[in-house]
Amino acid sequence: MKRSKIKIPKGFIQIKEMPNYYINEYGKIFSLNKRGFLNQTVSQPCGYIRHTLYDNWKTMPIRVHSLVAQYFIGPRPEGYQVNHIDGNKTNNHYSNLEYVTPMQNIRHSVETGLKASWFKDVDSEEFKKIYSKHSISYVANYYGIKNTHVARKAAALFTREERKFLQYKKQKESFNERKHANDIKL
Repeated sequence: MKRSKIKIPKGFIQIKEMPNYYINEYGKIFSLNKRGFLNQTVSQPCGYIRHTLYDNWKTMPIRVHSLVAQYFIGPRPEGYQVNHIDGNKTNNHYSNLEYVTPMQNIRHSVETGLKASWFKDVDSEEFKKIYSKHSISYVANYYGIKNTHVARKAAALFTREERKFLQYKKQKESFNERKHANDIKL
């Protein structure tokens, strides 16, 4: 029995690392092994469409949005992440993807309401005032959240330069308070 040649659908690009797979601008993946498309299943709990590609005993776990960005936007700059512009993790069309820094990605997730609910529940202006005057531990205790959540919220609301300035200012105030306390003891 003669095997018929498999026709690759129009608009699909071969995945170089896995030559039996092809991807299009929407993130659909065509498999020569299966002679068809892979199911677009959402991985829980992260919400991204993920697959593991297989080729001659080699496996390659992928997040579809990262692969679409690589092939239709270009190489990812070092230290950057792929962001879904509309906040929908299953909309993997290349026009909905962009490369951003981790801080830009966090800021975007806060602005679009994708971050954990405590981000939305905390008034940003109040947070800025408290964070500007107190340590991360104090702010975490005040809101009943983890230190890492305070750092993420601060990263979303302040630029790196602003955070460094505030850290310097707080250290200077702390030093002056200790110095003043020592002067009183003498």
